Amino acid sequence: MCRFLDFLDKIIIAVLIVILSFMLVVGSMQVVWRYVLQQSLSWSEELMRYLYVWATMLGVSAAIRRKSFACIDSFMEFAGKKAPFVKIVMRIVAIMVQSFVFILLIYYGYQFMLRGSVQNSPALPIQMSIIYAAFPVGGILGMIYTLEEIYMDFFIKTEKIQMPEG
Repeated sequence: MCRFLDFLDKIIIAVLIVILSFMLVVGSMQVVWRYVLQQSLSWSEELMRYLYVWATMLGVSAAIRRKSFACIDSFMEFAGKKAPFVKIVMRIVAIMVQSFVFILLIYYGYQFMLRGSVQNSPALPIQMSIIYAAFPVGGILGMIYTLEEIYMDFFIKTEKIQMPEG
């Protein structure tokens, strides 16, 4: 299972690299066309916006896999030094909130995706369902990595958090 998730993570990172590179190229083209050629590309801003949505949704799952939410981790470490039990409770609450957000993304993102199947993008010949698909895909990937996080934190973790006596 871990090998599958590692492979999935590599695919997500590769797609993110392609998306961000494409955004850089399109953004640079927009600047050249607007300021050098004195014309504007009608489709570039819209395409970059859609790519940004996909990059954000894929990037969230990559961040979860790497535990890259520093402010939450810093606060939990600070609280954990004072009372180890508080760290466990905070971790459980954080995972529950995270899971709830991903479930909402999956459910409502799927609803948006269905509605977008009858709608086209204003400047590009793209169905909006392709853009809206980023939300359920990001929610599913985020939930997969959240389940991995639960498994690693509560079932596999080698160092046990000492429960206070009394």
